[in-house]
Amino acid sequence: MVTAGVLHDTRMGQLKLILRLSIDDPPSRTAEALHPTHRLLTDGVAELAGTTPETVSQYHRSGALEAIQLHPRARLFFLRSAVDEWLASRE
Repeated sequence: MVTAGVLHDTRMGQLKLILRLSIDDPPSRTAEALHPTHRLLTDGVAELAGTTPETVSQYHRSGALEAIQLHPRARLFFLRSAVDEWLASRE
């Protein structure tokens, strides 16, 4: 079994560590974040929401918008499904 190092999964502003995760069978949210059509970066979310990347970052820090960070200091991946729910809640 091949194992990855440490993955960070941020959810509602909290950070939890996933150690010794098999890359052959990642959790569903992590697998979704690894799929290029299911993830968005901060700029993409801001464009969809008609706002700035700073505003999107603030929503993430406040826990209103979930994101996944695959390793420390990596960029955040916003799951398309979570972004769609967040956009619907803003209407």
